[in-house]
Amino acid sequence: MKALTLADLIHNFLADPKIPERRKSMTKSSCRHAAKALGYETNSDFPVHKIHSAQKALSTYLETTQLSPRSRTNYQSYFRRFVNWCEDNHLLPRKLQNKLTLEWLDLTHPLKGVASGRTGWRGALRKLGYWATGFGIQPADLTHEHLRAYVDFLKSESGVCAWAQIYHRTRKEWNHHAMEGLVHELVWPILPSSVRSTYAIKIEKWPREMQEEYKIYRAWCTDDFRLKRPLRYKHRESTAKQNLEMMQRIAGYTHYTCELPLKDLDMTLFFDQTLISGYMQWLVTDRNNGKKPEQLKGIITQLLGMANGYFERLDATEWLLPLKVEVSGAVVRDMKQLAFTIQELYDVADGIRDQRLLQIKRAKAKYTTPDKRRQARLVMFELIMRLFIERLLRRSNVCEIRLRVNLIKTGEHSYFLKFAPEDMKSGKMLEFSFPDSLVSLLEDYMKNYRSHLCDGYDSDYLFPARAEGHVSGATVLNFIRRHSLRIVGKPLFPHLIRHSVAIEFLKEYPGDYLTLSKMLHHSSVEITINQYGHYSSDDAAEAFDKMMKLKNDKSTAA
Repeated sequence: MKALTLADLIHNFLADPKIPERRKSMTKSSCRHAAKALGYETNSDFPVHKIHSAQKALSTYLETTQLSPRSRTNYQSYFRRFVNWCEDNHLLPRKLQNKLTLEWLDLTHPLKGVASGRTGWRGALRKLGYWATGFGIQPADLTHEHLRAYVDFLKSESGVCAWAQIYHRTRKEWNHHAMEGLVHELVWPILPSSVRSTYAIKIEKWPREMQEEYKIYRAWCTDDFRLKRPLRYKHRESTAKQNLEMMQRIAGYTHYTCELPLKDLDMTLFFDQTLISGYMQWLVTDRNNGKKPEQLKGIITQLLGMANGYFERLDATEWLLPLKVEVSGAVVRDMKQLAFTIQELYDVADGIRDQRLLQIKRAKAKYTTPDKRRQARLVMFELIMRLFIERLLRRSNVCEIRLRVNLIKTGEHSYFLKFAPEDMKSGKMLEFSFPDSLVSLLEDYMKNYRSHLCDGYDSDYLFPARAEGHVSGATVLNFIRRHSLRIVGKPLFPHLIRHSVAIEFLKEYPGDYLTLSKMLHHSSVEITINQYGHYSSDDAAEAFDKMMKLKNDKSTAA
């Protein structure tokens, strides 16, 4: 019994003579995007049990592309119609993995008087039930061949990290029910031994010089106070432990797979481009059966932190950054092309205000009062949006503004913003006045709306959540992105506001990196130059050409 893939479904879809050619073409394109959304290279690698997951992931993936909003909507629509066609033609079970049959539900129902450890077993057995239900297989019909296909499904769905454990728990639970006479006994496929061989070398076995160098590095990262160490390189103990585990695995790969003698290991191996690239490839092909594990991006991030921090290996940064993009599958985006104009940013803020006013107008027409909490949320997000534009703060700083700690009243209709060094990414204290243009909106929000967001408790945060605490960064991001799509027609996120204003500033004042660095709250002007230096050169040339043209026009007129 071979599990179906997306390629099999597409083959049957294209063979249907009733379907127009344009729909077939658009469906093929939408399926290609759906495969990329879940990280599959080809449609042949895409198992059918991931179809419904792809519907959810496709929308998020398309937002990272340069497609127009209409094209993104079309691709989602064609993929949804393709799934419906597969279900109508019995190529795909309806609501796959969404509802168990009564037979499977009774088998996996919690039993009284059973140890709590069996909760995990029921979860594993229920996974088998979802898979079997998708193919119309009842517990009484389950055979050895079905189990072999289920093993292939687990490998593709869970990867090396978990599939063997899930399989063994499923077998244990089934055999328990078989002893009770609830199901028939099965011959379960025997898995090969040593599925997950250990390859890491513990730090105790490292060469003495390598151990000493690592201890110095770890102390530098974890000490509460270190001179000349930027705050972003401060590690918690849990982070340092993860970092050590990653280094032990790379050391094991270097010794066992690359056959480098143990006595020749040193800290420089973590910045060897050939070795690290080979380790990444080995993790995918040999260690994880051709599927990219989630840990790849985290490994590169940790190596980048080591290279930029204590070890100061800038040569390693040059190849680690492209490797991170390649590993994560991120779309390389030109921020200058994605940037909004200042007018578009204010259009988004005005659109949020207009939506609130429209709700008031509709409520008056129906002789009712608008929902106070909904009105308060719109005022809060309008204030957050305008604060992003006016002061270019990072999302975390805006969400975590505390009354009388970060927002300080200095007089009638005047306020002051202050952030301690530990609250800033740059590690420097930040103090500046609250924008005069937003004072009236702030006071109106504080007096008439903020209390409706606290839900009965007294919060210290300027932007409180419904439960205790502050509004989350994810909530702010999703709100701004959703409303920018509605108002301007393209997605906006908080950090893009900083980039957009910075690019607009350089267009007006090419080369003024010192002022821009202070606006963006960077720790040094070099960071600003590294991020925006390549934008300013073109803008400077345009400004120079404009000046020369103006001079030439004046001389011609004279």
